[in-house]
Amino acid sequence: MLAAQSSARVLVFNVKCPTGVAKLAEVDKVVVRHFKIIYELLDYLRELNQNKIVETVTGKAKILAEFKYDSDHVAGCQVTENKLQKIDTLKLLRDDKVIGQMKFKSFKTKKTDLVSAKAGTEFGAVFSPALDFKVGDTIIAFTLGHV
Repeated sequence: MLAAQSSARVLVFNVKCPTGVAKLAEVDKVVVRHFKIIYELLDYLRELNQNKIVETVTGKAKILAEFKYDSDHVAGCQVTENKLQKIDTLKLLRDDKVIGQMKFKSFKTKKTDLVSAKAGTEFGAVFSPALDFKVGDTIIAFTLGHV
């Protein structure tokens, strides 16, 4: 399911893929490549690395508030574009400069854990690693893919 959400490829070396998994991959349009010879796998990986990597923005949020809760530094945010998901890889931007890259450690609205939040939703977040964010910073969710 994660491969389908992230457009990842599954590489299988010297093992048989269970029929149920193969069917699920086919339904979800996940690319599954089987290799029996290590050199073929290495050649395939070299070929992938020669392709250009493209970053696609999947959502944006603005940090509206910051506060402490126990030992955590919590960001009060609002989704401004598309949506954010708990599994997203994130960048923290300040004045259009990247401060760092992070993931959600905690992603909640009120006391409810979120899986995703769409435009207009307010939420509280704790990031891992804990970056030094400020009110007004932007959070960008993105995926990486090959052209």
